[in-house]
Amino acid sequence: MTGKSRGSLLRASKGIAVNAQATLLCLMLLQFLNQPLLLFLYPYEVKWPSQKTQSGVGLARRRGRRCQDVIGSDMVAVSHVCKFRWLSDGRTNMGKITNFKSTVRNFKALRPQKSAVRNNYLTVTEPSWRQRNPPRVPNLIGGRFVDSQSFTSIDVLNPATQLVVSQVPLTTNEEFKAAVFAAKRAFPVWRKTPIATRQRIMFKFQELIRRDIDKLARNITSEHGKTLKDAYSDVLRGLEEVEHACGLATLQMGEFVSNVSNGIDSYSMREPLGVCAGICHFDFPAMIPLWMFPVSVTCGNTFILKPSEKDPGAAVMLSELAVEAGLPNGVLNIVHGTNDIVNSICDDDDIKAISIVSPNTAGAYVYTRASAKGKRIQSNVGAKNHAVVMPDASVDATLNALVAAGFGAAGQKCMALNTVVFVGGLNPWEDKLVERAKAIKVNAGTEPDADIGPVISKQAKEQLCRLIQTGVDTGAKLILDGRNIVVPGYEHGCFIGPTILSNVTTNMECYKEEVFGPVLLCMQAASIEEAIDIVNRHKYSNGASIFTTSGVAARKFQTEIEVGQVGINVPISAPLPFSSFTSCRPSFAGDLNFDGKAGVQFYTHIKTVTQQWKDLLDSSGASVAMPSPRTSASGREVSRSNRRFMEEYYFPGNLAQELSRVQNLIGGAFVDSQSPDSIDVINPATQEVVSQVPLTTNEEFKAAVSAAKQAFSSWRSTPVTARQRIMFKLQELIRRDIDKLALNITTEQGKTLKDAHGDVFRGLEVVEHACGMATLQMGEYVSNVSNGVDTYSLREPLGVCAGICPFNFPAMIPLWMFPVAVTCGNTFVLKPSEKDPGASIMLAELAMEAGLPNGVLNIVHGTNDIVNAICDDEDIRAVSFVGSNTAGMHIYGRASAKGKRVQSNMGAKNHAIVMPDAHVDATLNAIAAAGFGAAGQRCMALSTVVFVGGLKSWENKLLERAKALKVNAGTEPDADLGPVISKQAKERIYRLVQSGVESGARLLLDGRNIEVPGYEHGNFIGPTILSDVRANMECYEEEIFGPVLLCMEADSLEEAINIVNKNKYGNGASIFTTSGVAARKFQTEIEAGQVGINVPIPVPLPFFSFTGSKASFAGDLNFYGKAGVNFCTQIKTVTQQWKDLPGGTGVNLAMPTSQK
Repeated sequence: MTGKSRGSLLRASKGIAVNAQATLLCLMLLQFLNQPLLLFLYPYEVKWPSQKTQSGVGLARRRGRRCQDVIGSDMVAVSHVCKFRWLSDGRTNMGKITNFKSTVRNFKALRPQKSAVRNNYLTVTEPSWRQRNPPRVPNLIGGRFVDSQSFTSIDVLNPATQLVVSQVPLTTNEEFKAAVFAAKRAFPVWRKTPIATRQRIMFKFQELIRRDIDKLARNITSEHGKTLKDAYSDVLRGLEEVEHACGLATLQMGEFVSNVSNGIDSYSMREPLGVCAGICHFDFPAMIPLWMFPVSVTCGNTFILKPSEKDPGAAVMLSELAVEAGLPNGVLNIVHGTNDIVNSICDDDDIKAISIVSPNTAGAYVYTRASAKGKRIQSNVGAKNHAVVMPDASVDATLNALVAAGFGAAGQKCMALNTVVFVGGLNPWEDKLVERAKAIKVNAGTEPDADIGPVISKQAKEQLCRLIQTGVDTGAKLILDGRNIVVPGYEHGCFIGPTILSNVTTNMECYKEEVFGPVLLCMQAASIEEAIDIVNRHKYSNGASIFTTSGVAARKFQTEIEVGQVGINVPISAPLPFSSFTSCRPSFAGDLNFDGKAGVQFYTHIKTVTQQWKDLLDSSGASVAMPSPRTSASGREVSRSNRRFMEEYYFPGNLAQELSRVQNLIGGAFVDSQSPDSIDVINPATQEVVSQVPLTTNEEFKAAVSAAKQAFSSWRSTPVTARQRIMFKLQELIRRDIDKLALNITTEQGKTLKDAHGDVFRGLEVVEHACGMATLQMGEYVSNVSNGVDTYSLREPLGVCAGICPFNFPAMIPLWMFPVAVTCGNTFVLKPSEKDPGASIMLAELAMEAGLPNGVLNIVHGTNDIVNAICDDEDIRAVSFVGSNTAGMHIYGRASAKGKRVQSNMGAKNHAIVMPDAHVDATLNAIAAAGFGAAGQRCMALSTVVFVGGLKSWENKLLERAKALKVNAGTEPDADLGPVISKQAKERIYRLVQSGVESGARLLLDGRNIEVPGYEHGNFIGPTILSDVRANMECYEEEIFGPVLLCMEADSLEEAINIVNKNKYGNGASIFTTSGVAARKFQTEIEAGQVGINVPIPVPLPFFSFTGSKASFAGDLNFYGKAGVNFCTQIKTVTQQWKDLPGGTGVNLAMPTSQK
């Protein structure tokens, strides 16, 4: 049979309502021919995650076009032989397969045969799974959306119309195994993917969810029935989980304790578990899947998701977005089904953890079965959420809350408030409660006037009607009956209107069971004690709320109620994701809850490392035995950049004839300064004037501070999630404009374009870090520190903060400062370097575009006068500075004297110690890159190298690598390093190099007189190497800040460490060695804030802090990380007492203590 004939035969067999005899004939013929092709009756549409060619696709069209269901290397293929039972009317029972044989081959063998694609033309006319009517929901296995081979499926019904929306297959056992295999196969690579990379996929994922939120909401409404507004909320609450996952690097950090015993350190790290799984309930089709897989995969796990068979569409759409965001093949997989697939998840040995949200029966079953297999389980199950209404509660606010929380989403929420206990009786509340309930509009969720939609199914409606009737039959009073409501145009829908039962007692079935519908049960209690007892005696304990104006009643309720989530005048007390969803007792089974720190802990396990790097003792006593020097035969030199930049990036001839003047940013407006004085911004490679920076006047400075002060009161009250979202948008915009930013930096500062991109990107990482501020800024809570007394702390913003920036990182340093400060709730006044202010202005424009309110960020310009004004202004609460030691100590002293917080990063003399056993090529490459990169104008540049055992064996190869570096204008494609910032800087570097020569240093390589063709006026200095440098030379004592490498020698590691420690600076230091003993000794004894072991520039990522020390830093709290957040916030400690006031005992003025 030809390929074309087989393609025709397959096309004849498509569809579920296919003629049974034809289907059987097709199957028999294909088996008879023994063809190794892949048979899928229900083709699908592939959305390719990238433009990379997928293996085995053949003629398939990419990017959303129709594609035959062929499988690549990450999939499993199955060939089926099926026997059908014939029904009396001649149809096959497609859902009852009596014999099902399949063979699963290994992945490499399962790539489609070329003939199966090229010769059969299966891609030409097969429709996609979405084009079928109704569409069939696909599995997601190994990165591909594939139609199931199962002939059994479940109809997904629109609850408002009873029309079939789609069909869900019952994933076969072979397909399930393939999904688990794909997840297991993806895990080793995914777990090694850096956490920052995994987070960035979540950054993109949340962006895509926002883009497609309308589609998601419409799908949820069509499958679940909830109103469109409620469907949007469903997505948004899930989106908050994705945002939370974007800050996971902080949550996943381990701990380190030095010297737990003599010479022994212990540190812990959180590592992913492996393959995890999630089983979802129907009530939140988007939120519940997003509770599960974003946190899990960002922790480094891979995931198997089983959506609810009642409304799987949102989960599939979200998985498409996750793949589009860059989630690798196999990291997320989707299977479908009911009992059988749940059992498979529980039993599979490769699945390490299961998350489930479900009714109580299913949740308890899964917990028991999976726990027996040694799996971790978190199981959110049934609920009966109570509200206690005190007589003093605000009437209107309370009634509005009860109606919204009781009837919203047709009561189909795990936190729905379905039972109200009225203390003192229902009579004052009944009529108004019924009035508000009657005003609720019941309609299809797509109708604009709908307040609530239908319940999920006819079975759910029948169950609700039955429970309501049991209440009436056992004595409850039906004060509002919504069972017989008819919605015009939707007569077949599963609608139940708001229903209220009063006089409910605890022995009624309607009270004992979870109703899960728009039914409000009303009870009465004589006292708050009786009301609390009613709540506590119920088996469920998801949440409970109290409505009262009495602090005493609220405190009593909060303390005595036995539920996981407590609301005080809040009807639905579900926390935001940076806290955990803390259900307890039968409403939750497991040790670690969803969300927050507990959620991260659930998806990770702790590895504790105890390391010992003590000296090995020999017969001669305690001494470090140095390994013999090793050499490498590779001889590779430092690789040059293969960058390609189009010439149009830089047009020096197209500068405007009238130079632009850099503006101030004051109160949200970019305004020209009134100052007649300005400073030229000069391109260091050409000496052309790029722009002019005004010296901001004192009045303009005061206006900027006033704007910041005025904006603070409203900005600090803005929810931290809203502030975070502006940072989410800012990082997106920085990525969009990174080329423009880099070009500006190269033009004004001189560094190469590649290095300028790195400048922006390192700053971008701090913005990403600020996107997790809700977690970083959380306070602490301790209950009952004394009898009836609680204490909790919260981190509050300081007010107006300021930042003073250097020239060397025009993007990164401003981004060190204002994103963290403003996300904490502060407002900010930024002073960029007068040498290269353009990037700061561009970043401020992007921040405004991202939604930063007027006055939150302000920019002023100048030199000494404006710096002094910042130090002296009483409205500025904190100052951040990066720059030279002279300026830094002046600022620290002057601002501290005014009572300000100051963090001052200053000068550096970063050392590397090279041991004789260091890897030659890797070490030399690292030294050349760290010493000469960015023309040495980095605060963490590696400017001094101490060679233990002597320089001779390293000298020639070091010179060879340095000479190979290309000095040129930063815009030139072949440039390895560009000019220094100014002629004054060049002259200073010249002087310090010459002072070294005059003091006895040996000039191995002199780059002072280099000339760059076409840029003869540029501030260029080539790589320069001085050897035989001693500690008393000026070139060693001072920070050179240029492409100059000082080489020193030491006889031993002890001597080398002593050289480093005697230097006044302590920004960073590195060692290059293969000896663990030497590395441990260095790490322990070196007096520097940032230590590298075979890492030349040990600057940490922003979820740690930039921990300079000694003369390199002044202040108590470093930049970024937890320390950066602490610097930008102050702690308020609250001690609350809600005890009953004792009668007749008088006023007790004694200081309260924790003693009874």
